[in-house]
Amino acid sequence: MRGGIFVGIFVAALLLAMGAQAASFGGNCVAYARQASGISLDGNAGSWWSQADGRYERGKFETVTGDIVYGGDVGFKGSVDLTTHSGRVELRLPPKPNVELDAATGTGTIGNAVTSSRPIAGREGRGMELGFSSGTGDTRVVIRSFKGNVELKPR
Repeated sequence: MRGGIFVGIFVAALLLAMGAQAASFGGNCVAYARQASGISLDGNAGSWWSQADGRYERGKFETVTGDIVYGGDVGFKGSVDLTTHSGRVELRLPPKPNVELDAATGTGTIGNAVTSSRPIAGREGRGMELGFSSGTGDTRVVIRSFKGNVELKPR
């Protein structure tokens, strides 16, 4: 739960900082975002969030003790890295994912309720490892956890 609170505080601080910076652009967040990112933003700004909701080309999520729960879609030939020291990782996948997955733990367990692939004992007999390719294997997912458990669940 602490990880979720931290993310909420971080996002709020980021939005406040962006709002303060946008003030120098007459309060126009779009103009600030264009200048700060160098990305061309066009169209109806009100529809951007719904268009981007849950669809990402690349993502890297890291935590020390917090949990990571990810259920978003990844773009064609995209990649997601989920890394934690002792937090739990939960990856929610569609019923027939197009994914190449590589998961490993130092001492934690790996559960897979999405495919028939089963984890094997990790190197030196500790932890677990799971690797598989499903569907077209277009999306690369890497999960690493030292002490936390990893769960693959259907959406």
